[in-house]
Amino acid sequence: MTYTRAEQGKTTKMLIIFFLITSLFSTESSIIQGFRWLLLLFLVLPLWLSYKLNIEEGRIRYGIYFFRFRLYEKLVKSESIKSIVFKRTGWSRKKAVINRRGHNIWVIFYEPSGIYEELESFANENGIAVKKTRDYKLLEKYY
Repeated sequence: MTYTRAEQGKTTKMLIIFFLITSLFSTESSIIQGFRWLLLLFLVLPLWLSYKLNIEEGRIRYGIYFFRFRLYEKLVKSESIKSIVFKRTGWSRKKAVINRRGHNIWVIFYEPSGIYEELESFANENGIAVKKTRDYKLLEKYY
C-alpha cells in the first residue's frame, strides 16, 4: 500500500504572507529585496513537495516528488535494514525510524495512519529488529 506524507506547512504559509506584505511596503535596497524574494522562493517550493512510502513484499520504496515529477526515489531491501525504532513525538504523534546503511528514513505525518502497524508486520515477516520506546507503547495503549 502507498502512504503519502500529510502537509505540515501552516507556519510556512504564515511566513510567506508576512514576507509578501513586508516586501510590498518596504523601501529597502534592491539587494535586500532580492534576498527576501530568494528566501520566499525557498519557503514556497517545499509546499509542493510530496513524500511517498510504499511497503511491498521484502522491500520499501521511498520517494520525493515535486508535483508529479520524481526528484528522488530509493528502493530499500529488507536485508539492508538494521532495525525499525518506534518513537513518540509531540503529545500524541507516532514516529518510526528505519535504520539502514546510509541515511535513515523517518516515517512521520504519513496518511493513512495504519503505516505503523504495517511497518511492524513487515519487520516481523523479514526478521528485522523492532524497538519500541516506553512512550510509544503508551500511545499504542491509549490511541
